[in-house]
Amino acid sequence: FPSHDTLYTSVMLLQGTGYRAVKNPLPIFTFFLPEYHAMVISDKDDEDFTNTRIVAVAPVLEEQLLNYQHHVLQTRMIAMLKSKMR
Repeated sequence: FPSHDTLYTSVMLLQGTGYRAVKNPLPIFTFFLPEYHAMVISDKDDEDFTNTRIVAVAPVLEEQLLNYQHHVLQTRMIAMLKSKMR
């Protein structure tokens, strides 16, 4: 994992939702639905997403996912600015 934030968020997500990731411990952010306090997850992925389900997201996990999403966006912006400065 590239950072402690990623590891912390991954463990929190796995414990808070019962998500059993095989390939990617952090699903894409479009599957996170904060307005519904929910997340769409697909355990043990296959091509057809046959194990897809909707899980409730506790307030503390929701806050962490929003903070992590902000962190990722800020990190991308910093990397983009650094690449333009070269």
